Amino acid sequence: NWCWHCVRNRADVNAHFDAPAEPANALPTISLDYYFMGAEDEDTIPMLAIKDRRQKLLWSTPLEAKGANSHAVNELAHAVREAGYRRLTFKSDQEASIITLKHACKAALVDVEFLMQENPVDDHKANGDIEVGIREIKKVIRVMKSTLEAKLKRKIAPSDPLIAWMPRHAAFLMSRYKVGEDGRTPNERRTGKRWRRPLVQYGERILFRPVRRKGKKNDLEAKLTEGHYIGTNSRTSELMVMTTSGIMRGTSFNRLGPQERWSTPDYEELRGLPWRWRPEARELLPQPMPVPAPAG
Repeated sequence: NWCWHCVRNRADVNAHFDAPAEPANALPTISLDYYFMGAEDEDTIPMLAIKDRRQKLLWSTPLEAKGANSHAVNELAHAVREAGYRRLTFKSDQEASIITLKHACKAALVDVEFLMQENPVDDHKANGDIEVGIREIKKVIRVMKSTLEAKLKRKIAPSDPLIAWMPRHAAFLMSRYKVGEDGRTPNERRTGKRWRRPLVQYGERILFRPVRRKGKKNDLEAKLTEGHYIGTNSRTSELMVMTTSGIMRGTSFNRLGPQERWSTPDYEELRGLPWRWRPEARELLPQPMPVPAPAG
């Protein structure tokens, strides 16, 4: 309540309450839904939110399009693997594209048993758990964007590559640091221990040690590379860093001086989207294609 960015971007107009806890003998439930960030849904790309109701873990990512594209299937399968269940209820609404995505994930994870469940049409209360998760992710994204703009002293366009990684990092932060009524974080419920890896602010310019590719070590090369922190891999704990050559993974980092952390001489060359980490040139977030009018 002391942070201007948090109060401005996370305030609730009306109180909302979490769904009641699952019975101890119930199958764990993983819910998913699409959401949008922007003034109008049609002006923004779809984003996918995933929530583990039992452990309160969250995952999120923007998508090139709805449906069972490879990026969406990989992200959903990653979430199921991280949750760690071998039998679960897979819950969503009845939108055809999200049902297709669920079945593609089921086909990819042949060792996991899925009980498919869809909510009644227009019954928002039946999908309240994922709606609460989406609302919380949106709050954190707004805080991250507001804070980053203040640090960089520039507006960040909705199509900017730095926007693309905010949903993932927002869900990661909530899964690692949001303390529930039981006094534990979602990650603590899953692993039995708190997350203690050091982090820096989203978008901060750092020096990091890249994950070395297979091959011989070259002692003449610099050990650290420059880039902007955009998150941490939730399963491997590797850093994710945006650079002028794309997204790179790192094992450790060093912070720069206070004046250098937010200088952006390379800003217009930063590149990398969740579905294409190392593009040949800087790519912006795509805008949805207009829906053609019905014939006749």
